[in-house]
Amino acid sequence: MQIRKYILTFIISAFSFFLKGQKTDSVFKKQVIHKTDIEILYSHYAQNGNHSAVTGGEGTEKLTVYAPAVKLLRSFGERHILAISAGADVISSPSTDRIDFRVSSASIKDTRSYANANYAFEMPSIDLQLNAGTGFSIESDYFSVPVRLGLNTESKNKMQTYSLDYELYYDDLRWGV
Repeated sequence: MQIRKYILTFIISAFSFFLKGQKTDSVFKKQVIHKTDIEILYSHYAQNGNHSAVTGGEGTEKLTVYAPAVKLLRSFGERHILAISAGADVISSPSTDRIDFRVSSASIKDTRSYANANYAFEMPSIDLQLNAGTGFSIESDYFSVPVRLGLNTESKNKMQTYSLDYELYYDDLRWGV
């Protein structure tokens, strides 16, 4: 029985010695794999209640919010990141439709649509990230364009992040308010 084991081991070893491994591929080039993250989000909020604060305790505080959104994060190389987000907030606000101190109800649904883009450039040699972005937001009575600039850095143990951001909003109140 032992002799069979030794013979079988010898045959397998000899056979594997003659097998050829993979050849080296001369066409192979090292490449950075670009990473893309896509998030599809949906939020829903519903509120029921009595005694609206807007109307002095009369009426309802019924509120509904639907908020679908899409976010795309794409890295280019090791240092460049592009983030794009877009979505809409469909809102019925409480007690603003009929404010007459007797009856109130949820208003007609209002929609805010938005899109934003942000570009980040990482400088690992000094552990710093520079970013800039813009976008728009539009609702029934205003149009807004944000402009963002920022710096981010992390502590040596990677447990804290420090940010310095500058944001400026150009708002256009459409109805002369």
